[in-house]
Amino acid sequence: MDTKWFYVKNKERIGPISEELLQELNNTKVISGDTYIWRKGFDNWIKAKDVEELVKIFGSESKAAIPSFVPPTQTLVAGAPVAPAVQAQVQTPTPTPTPTPTPTPSASASATAAAAPVAAIAQSPVTPAPVKKTLNFDWKKVSMDEKIFYIKQLEGGNTFGPYSLQTITMLYQQNRVNASSMIFTPKLEHWMLLAQIPIYEQLFFSLPPELEADVANTTKKKPFVVKITYEVALVSQRFEGIARDVTTGGMQVLLSDFPCQKGDVIPMDLYPEGTANSLPVTAKVVRLLEGNQGIFVRFYDLSENAKRALITHIERNSD
Repeated sequence: MDTKWFYVKNKERIGPISEELLQELNNTKVISGDTYIWRKGFDNWIKAKDVEELVKIFGSESKAAIPSFVPPTQTLVAGAPVAPAVQAQVQTPTPTPTPTPTPTPSASASATAAAAPVAAIAQSPVTPAPVKKTLNFDWKKVSMDEKIFYIKQLEGGNTFGPYSLQTITMLYQQNRVNASSMIFTPKLEHWMLLAQIPIYEQLFFSLPPELEADVANTTKKKPFVVKITYEVALVSQRFEGIARDVTTGGMQVLLSDFPCQKGDVIPMDLYPEGTANSLPVTAKVVRLLEGNQGIFVRFYDLSENAKRALITHIERNSD
């Protein structure tokens, strides 16, 4: 039985087609080695030039930069990877449409995600968004399902996450985030715009839009980072998350799959924005956040130094 192939063209999945037709489409420049393709047996979509069995058609090149890829539309055969619809309630106003076309989201599977912010993109773009270089973080090696990313509106407001790149792609398809939304992971030095990440084109099937210069330079801040040492199976492990809804009595800590229980008392190191040294505190877990996306804690016996730092953070971030 001949292998049947699918490919993506103009944000739509086309197929199944035979390898012979794949050859003809390449010869007539309808597709190229940079076209994303899939067949049954593949876990994810990859560029045609990186498929070893198609070297005779597309030539031999280096392996694909992105280890996995979520296509924009629903597959036609069982087993193909799809972009499921995110069931999330958005608590922000209706978004301003982005200037670049967005893919059509799939309606097959569902993924749980917290309410995501919407950021209006610059209406009169004048300056291309530069791709920021970050130390000790390789975007090309990030798994699509690794929940390590946080999203925030450019204008301010709450932080949401942690999300995987797959979830962020789906939120983008639904216009709940866009190129001027801010993204962060503890492996980065500071917030950056989605338009500035080096894998934007591979994730969203379009070039990053141009942004105004003042917009492109407003993300050089780091969020309130929380580091927790927690014993799992008699082995101490280090977890990192982002704080939100901070008071001198407690806060939420957004982090994925933290293996604690309600009532646990845990030590934390707090790093409010602009704080180089950690603030050691002890807190009790009073609630587990929905979807295992974090915890709500109350502080025990805050030191005066920690209390002053929290008050400073609250004042800086108050409306």
